[in-house]
Amino acid sequence: MSRLVKILVSVLTVAAVLGLVNKLYNVLMRDPLARFRVTPALGIEMKGVTVKNYQGKKLVASAKVDKVVVRQDHQFFDFLGVHNGLFSTKEGPVTFTSDSANYDAMTRQLAVDTPSHVTAKDLDATASSFMFDQESSIGKMPGLVSGTLKGGQFTGRNLTYNSNTGGYKVQKIDWFGIPPADSGTELVQTPEQKSQTSKTRWHISGEVEFLNGIATYKDIRAEDGEILVTAPQGVLDQHTDVLTLSGPVYYYSEKANCVCDKAVIYRREKRAVLTGNVHMLVKPKDQEKLQIGEIPPWRPPVPDSVAASRPAAPQSAESQQEKDLDDELRSSKTSRKYPAHAKADEVTYWYAKGSRHAIIKGSPDCYQEFPGGRWRRIVTHEGLYDGEKDELVLESTEGTRDTRMVDSLGDDLVAKRFKVSTKEDDEKYSGEQVDGIYSSDDEDLPQPKNGGSTAPSAPAQPVQTPTTTPKTG
Repeated sequence: MSRLVKILVSVLTVAAVLGLVNKLYNVLMRDPLARFRVTPALGIEMKGVTVKNYQGKKLVASAKVDKVVVRQDHQFFDFLGVHNGLFSTKEGPVTFTSDSANYDAMTRQLAVDTPSHVTAKDLDATASSFMFDQESSIGKMPGLVSGTLKGGQFTGRNLTYNSNTGGYKVQKIDWFGIPPADSGTELVQTPEQKSQTSKTRWHISGEVEFLNGIATYKDIRAEDGEILVTAPQGVLDQHTDVLTLSGPVYYYSEKANCVCDKAVIYRREKRAVLTGNVHMLVKPKDQEKLQIGEIPPWRPPVPDSVAASRPAAPQSAESQQEKDLDDELRSSKTSRKYPAHAKADEVTYWYAKGSRHAIIKGSPDCYQEFPGGRWRRIVTHEGLYDGEKDELVLESTEGTRDTRMVDSLGDDLVAKRFKVSTKEDDEKYSGEQVDGIYSSDDEDLPQPKNGGSTAPSAPAQPVQTPTTTPKTG
């Protein structure tokens, strides 16, 4: 009997061990994270639902949904057919509409991976996807985005919106519109200028951040039909429509192309202020067109000491063609046929039709090249250009004659003031207190030393204005 009992106990012990092993095997083979998988078992399914989310007693989100699936974990909500989706934010409501969406109740994040229509303060756009984080109040629209933003039509990529600050960031944006006017800014304009301003729209591209009415751009390109500018950095004040660019800044207009360190465009006044190493290429009459074009490197002057040491040009009987080229160099009628280069510290230009004029400061230096290797160079203290009268006035420093004109023919003149017509086929020009050398093939007139220099000469030292008027060369 005792032997039978021992055998039975042994059998039961083995069975118990085998059962324990089997249970342990089942536990080890079970997936402890199965309930967190992307497709957990469904919990509740509802149709025709209005979803509302409260924070305390405050409604912070809502939507009308064709179908809601609440998963068993009660953390994830799958929405199908979302209408009138809304998030309440500090900067006003963010609304959205989409075919489907997923909401994570733990992280309070909405993810939309289907085309969406989203609105927020100053935004009405569509995108291929949309995400909104209630905790940070940040919305993101990755990929291609298009619609209206800050009063203009736009397309761009990877839009981010901060509903706490009202700020936007967009990569590779193309924005087209008129910045909203600042009602507190009064500007006196002629009826023609007001008409032009109302029709003038910005087309701006680059990477941008909008915040508090200021648009900060990287790699900006902006044009409005009258000017076109490019720069590494640009800041547009949308209240005043003033664009500040830092360089190198390239400024293109119908009549001239420029490069400088900094430019400020006052669009309501149609005024541009270019500062810092301003190099301007004035286009020939037959090439006046608004477009991006090459601005050749600045050609510095040859010092007088170097020019004077060069051998004289060979003397030979001039052909009629050579004489014609000399006459063309000295004629203001043909000056608009060839490009001119100007360099200064600052150029202020009013570009509105009917009031076009410019002030050129900072020792302006201008040279122009003509056929046959001929050239002309003028330096002065200040230049005043009247685009309506087609007139250029070159003013010397008070009490001196530091306005100087030299050319490849050996002419070398200084004056208190030069006034030149820039009108096509107009020979009119005049000067005050002019002195210097005028080269001529007439043997009765004085000839320049060495037959004239062969390259643009450096400006002479300022000449103090005498009490009597000097003779005219």
